[in-house]
Amino acid sequence: AFDDSFGGTDACGGQCNDRWGAGGIGLGGSPGDYILQYTSDGGGTWTDVATITYDAVGGDIAPGGEFTPWLRHEFEVKENGGPLVAGGLRLILPGAANNVAIDEFEIYGSAVAVAQLSPVEDGGVIDSDNLGVPGVPFAKDTMGGRSVGALNDQTFGDESAWIGSTGDNFVGLNLGALPRTIRSFAFGRDNTGVETDRSLGVFTVQLTDVAEPDETTADGDWVTVGEITYEAGNPQDPHLRHRFNIVEQAATGIRLLTPDGAAIDELEVYAERYTPPPPAAVRINEAPGFTVTWDGNDGDHFDENPPPAGATVPDNLALASNGGVPFGSADSQFVPTHQIANLNDGFYGNSSSHINGPGVSPAFFGIALPGPTALTAIAWGRDNGNGAFDDSFGGTDPCGGQCDDRSVGFYVLQFTDVADPDAQTGDEDWTTIAEFEYTGGLGTDNSPGGLFTEWLRHQYEIGVNGGGALVATGVRIVIPAPHPPNDIAIDEIELYGAGAAPERPRLEVARTPDGKITLTWDSKVGRIYNVRSVQDPFVGNPVTWPIYDGLENLEPTFPENSVSFAFPDDGERFFVVEEFPAPPEAVFTDHLDGGVDDWTMGSEGLAGTAWQHGSPSNVGPVMANSGANCFGTNLDAFYGVDANVWLRSPAIDLSGAAEATLCYQQYKAIENPNPDVFDFAQLAVLDAGSNEVLAVIETNITGFSDDWQKVTKALPAEALGKAVKIEWRLRSDDIENYEGWYIDDVEVTIP
Repeated sequence: AFDDSFGGTDACGGQCNDRWGAGGIGLGGSPGDYILQYTSDGGGTWTDVATITYDAVGGDIAPGGEFTPWLRHEFEVKENGGPLVAGGLRLILPGAANNVAIDEFEIYGSAVAVAQLSPVEDGGVIDSDNLGVPGVPFAKDTMGGRSVGALNDQTFGDESAWIGSTGDNFVGLNLGALPRTIRSFAFGRDNTGVETDRSLGVFTVQLTDVAEPDETTADGDWVTVGEITYEAGNPQDPHLRHRFNIVEQAATGIRLLTPDGAAIDELEVYAERYTPPPPAAVRINEAPGFTVTWDGNDGDHFDENPPPAGATVPDNLALASNGGVPFGSADSQFVPTHQIANLNDGFYGNSSSHINGPGVSPAFFGIALPGPTALTAIAWGRDNGNGAFDDSFGGTDPCGGQCDDRSVGFYVLQFTDVADPDAQTGDEDWTTIAEFEYTGGLGTDNSPGGLFTEWLRHQYEIGVNGGGALVATGVRIVIPAPHPPNDIAIDEIELYGAGAAPERPRLEVARTPDGKITLTWDSKVGRIYNVRSVQDPFVGNPVTWPIYDGLENLEPTFPENSVSFAFPDDGERFFVVEEFPAPPEAVFTDHLDGGVDDWTMGSEGLAGTAWQHGSPSNVGPVMANSGANCFGTNLDAFYGVDANVWLRSPAIDLSGAAEATLCYQQYKAIENPNPDVFDFAQLAVLDAGSNEVLAVIETNITGFSDDWQKVTKALPAEALGKAVKIEWRLRSDDIENYEGWYIDDVEVTIP
């Protein structure tokens, strides 16, 4: 009873009139807010409907009459004069920790059409918390040659897909006897992207709490939680795996009512909702049959202090110097320098960029290649190298640094195999590889590396499903309409892959006056040769042909090799010359324990530091790495201030070498650099005749080693084909000095 004359069944002695507001637990409560919210996407987002404030003022203790805050109250809820369509309601009680009690939560209205589910993940992979893995698959029926058991084998692909053989089919998973909490599920036709059929139509998602459900479980025991409609292009790739969130339910099984002839690659079930990753600065949508990968590169080859002509572009197949021909829909009519020819001129920067002109929609620009070319990567950017990012150096452009405009938007990458493509090549002759969306702002920073900076150069690996290169005669980038004139700028288009086939090695055949056969071919230092021969050239790979007349493991006689043998008695015979790498051959070795007269030392700094030959003492390593002697910068003392001392090897003949490797032992104790002072060592290769530096192999060598350590360096191309010297140089400032640099056991090998 309201007047507490009848205790009822509760401890309050009648009506419990506490805990109805945000205040304390005592009788009467205190004013408090109830925020009513609804969701239409399974709890992913909640929207406020109203805030209802309960106030003790005016309360009485009987139903009807004045507002009694602890009693039941019904509120009519509408949206714009009509019913509110919702998948769930909730009350938020701000600041009410343990202070509010709810007797019953009632909702009135009428059921609406089955919820239409939209994917929250497109493609993707199976998560490790998939509840469907231990489940038992079942189906109404299965097409011959297929197994419903593959429904949860965690293997994507058509070969492991279930395919129904009749209309009004279904397929599902038995999750056990006890209900499991389900908030999400996923399925697809073929997540490898190979098979795109059997994916369209309406899929109805149903759950049950019947223990151990299977294909015999009655239709009345299943509850529909949503429908999914797959249409061509909606979602963009209906055949891929998609994940869906639903309102939390406890279930022992899930099944999909499928369209006639549908195929299901894999069915997954999850206890947790899927939260899509935050929006990206770049989104890549691959076309079926193609692969595109961005590995995080951002602004590679950027030059903060470029030469006047602009930062240099790396060698690539698109360059005009390599035969690439640029084309586009229209040049800019406002700035004469922003012409199509700048797309492959070999220089980064706004001053050598192309800006699309008006008159053609959609706009496009591209590169025609000299012939069919296997492509593995493409790169482009808006401005990749004209000035500092903080605008402290203006570079050669009017932007005051990097030009960061005209880069956000959509880019559709296409290729063709039509010979000599140009601006007039029809749209039907172009095939889309992928669509790129540069969103702008999300995750963008203003320096190379790190986050995606939309106006810098980015390189993407491209290919076809199953591996392999994409063979094309040209590529183009389309800027879809609508777009205003002059709204996209492209710094440079770069293409990478296999260029023209290498020139075949020379092999000449001649008959000598005495009737013998002579084979002559170009040879290389560091290679070994075999002569092989057969009468039937179709017996196998030439590398398996027998050695002829003992002509095997032939040393090179650079620049060419020649062998002669008696004219064969056979009616016809076929010969090949096999070339393969020789074991590494040492062309220079010195353990520094004998005479070192051919070694030279010198100084271009202050006195007090010199390269010395002998045994270390007092400082540095305990002993030489091998034998008794080594070279060191002052064998018994720290190096001095303002030193600039060098050590040069004897001349090393690399005149016939295609490759060469330097190996030596070092011990170092050289001051680490800081912003104000530094010492450092440098390793370089010199011309043996003029002592001119051909290439710096490594610089800024600093730090400390506890013992001798082996150093191996590939000699650069500038050192090959000539006689060279190796130079070790140590330089110091006037602040801190240490034990220095010690060298032992020097060797150069080929190849």
